[in-house]
Amino acid sequence: MTETYDPNNKDDIFAALQTRVDELKRKYSDIEREFSRKKKQIPVMCPICMDNFDSSQQVIQLTCNKNHIFHEPCLFQWYSKNKNCPLCRVKNTHALPENLNIQ
Repeated sequence: MTETYDPNNKDDIFAALQTRVDELKRKYSDIEREFSRKKKQIPVMCPICMDNFDSSQQVIQLTCNKNHIFHEPCLFQWYSKNKNCPLCRVKNTHALPENLNIQ
């Protein structure tokens, strides 16, 4: 059964994002290796709290941009009040599972 979420309702967006958080989680060290292979500079701090990432931490890398990496608690706090990416302001429906019915 497909759940229906209202993209204009912050609670619905937040609930839908929670259903996909495990897919978005990555170890920061894995992201470091990926950026290193591509010779790209990796973000070193969470743009929400401004604390540095630690290689052993689980972080969330959004699909709107590979550079959009956040601490999980920071991102959830952000999404509890906003429905856009904290950096590019893209509506966070990009982070929702494809099988969800957004109306």
